[in-house]
Amino acid sequence: MSNRKKKLSEKVLNNSKLVLCNKLKNTPSKSKNINRKVKILSEKHTKTQKNDSKEQKKLSEEIILPKESKESVNMEKKKKTKFDVKNVTKISILFLGMIFLIVLITIFLLNNENILIFSFEEYKTGELVNIGATKWYVISDSNVDNQTVELLSQKPIDINNDGKLDDDDRKKFDMEGKYYYSIKNKNNIGYFLNNELKKLLNIKGIKSIRLLSSEEYIYIRNRMDFGYDWKDGNWLANKEIGEWWLDTIKYNRVYTVTERGSYKLDYSDNKNFVRPVILIDKSYVNKFFNR
Repeated sequence: MSNRKKKLSEKVLNNSKLVLCNKLKNTPSKSKNINRKVKILSEKHTKTQKNDSKEQKKLSEEIILPKESKESVNMEKKKKTKFDVKNVTKISILFLGMIFLIVLITIFLLNNENILIFSFEEYKTGELVNIGATKWYVISDSNVDNQTVELLSQKPIDINNDGKLDDDDRKKFDMEGKYYYSIKNKNNIGYFLNNELKKLLNIKGIKSIRLLSSEEYIYIRNRMDFGYDWKDGNWLANKEIGEWWLDTIKYNRVYTVTERGSYKLDYSDNKNFVRPVILIDKSYVNKFFNR
């Protein structure tokens, strides 16, 4: 029994040795495998790092621009800056111009309070109106679109300003006996109207001043249905008004309107009354209601 036990114990021992040896043999192989795996992973890692560094170099090479491209970029920036400055300047000038225009329009409207925007007072031929203390007749229709109106003085002008009409208020057509109408010749009635008489009237808003023509006189007479050579007077002609100058010249004579409403030719160095025609801004004219 003892021998059997010895043999069994030896066998067990030997087996355990074998197992131990096998374990010892197997252990280095496993470590070798692990080392190999670690080595492979490290190699892969280094490769990926190398690839990443190469890609970064490529990117950096792409990003770094040549000198010429840098200069073109700078030029483009400068152009954009100049363009922006020009735009700002243009907008500023336009804005200031609009403000200036608004101020001018406001000043104009404040100085002309009676002017109606987009429409004006309407006047008919033969209508009596006031300009201050003086009275005038409308000689041609003027609708709401017209800013001005043409007027004939109600009576001849009191030239010497003594409050009555007499021979001292009569005026020669031309002091040298010439037969033309002139605003430049000091001897002519045209010059008198545009200088002395304009100052005497002292009326604001007058655009022009002149004498009535024979054609206009006939038109008004027909329009008012006054007839011809009447006995009873009207605002065109009567005994109080007397004989007054027209501006029409014929056969070296000048037309005048008589007390009876007809007209005749007279010498230019004779004296007759003066009834001026004015073109005036409607803002200075008032309708006359107390006839």
